[in-house]
Amino acid sequence: MQTEDVKTSRFGRGEMSDSHFNDLVDATKLKSMPVISALYEYLVNGHRKIDSYRKHKVDMSLFSRRLASLKKMSETAETLAKYYR
Repeated sequence: MQTEDVKTSRFGRGEMSDSHFNDLVDATKLKSMPVISALYEYLVNGHRKIDSYRKHKVDMSLFSRRLASLKKMSETAETLAKYYR
């Protein structure tokens, strides 16, 4: 069995496309608009984390947990994607 390299998506500051972000959020139970907006500011627009969560009045801890959750969802989707090609 040949293994394929899974292309790892960029998950840093400003490295995510708008459509990738929206698809990830749609795949989660995330509903809080301030949290979603703060994550968008960081992942898509490239703002610093501290600026993003402060601007949208989101607790730093909550922001970090939701960011980790989105990253985990992205990694899971990448792992599963090879079965749907």
